[in-house]
Amino acid sequence: MKKLIIWDFDGVIADTEHIATDKYVEFAEEYGISLTRDNVIQYIIGKGQQKQLEALLSLGKNANADIVKQINDKISEAVNKNISLTDGIEDIFKLKEFDQCVATGNSLNGIKARFEPLNLERYFSREKVFSASFVAHGKPEPDLFLYAAEKMNYTPKDCIVVEDSIYGITAAIKANMTVIAYLEHILYDKKEYIKKINSLGKVHICNNMIEVKDLLLVLNK
Repeated sequence: MKKLIIWDFDGVIADTEHIATDKYVEFAEEYGISLTRDNVIQYIIGKGQQKQLEALLSLGKNANADIVKQINDKISEAVNKNISLTDGIEDIFKLKEFDQCVATGNSLNGIKARFEPLNLERYFSREKVFSASFVAHGKPEPDLFLYAAEKMNYTPKDCIVVEDSIYGITAAIKANMTVIAYLEHILYDKKEYIKKINSLGKVHICNNMIEVKDLLLVLNK
């Protein structure tokens, strides 16, 4: 039986994280929410919108779900103008040995804004794209990955998640799936980040899509 690759989007399929971080600071300020870049990196990036709201409230910011949605929609538009696929990833999309889908913390509007300029409908039909808005709890809870696996008719043991964020990696581990930590585009100190990843559990680490492809083919044996 084939295995299922579950792709995160931001920071994996495309290097959106650096753009999104700077824009989050800028757009939050428009709503009277003052954040540093480090705030966004530490508490926001990689989280679904509900978790973003919880983080903002924990920082003492005057935020609500509508404001968080508007910030994310504006970020999607900004990212859309500069987005490009990660080098080498299309070689993996074309592999016949796997089924593949996308599971992201983005809203449906955010997903659409990212997919259209990259023409990703070539590889992922609507039925193979899953948003955190589909489930009760976003990353770092496993709900989204478990939902995607169920809809794709796979058990967790036959799923391989490619993630870059601590929250996403944690969610995949909780889902009892094989995890590949993709570090090419990360915002953090790589040595410290690897230490943190390794403390979570068994995780494969890759620095580019050539390494990911080679590892996937090994895991599929």
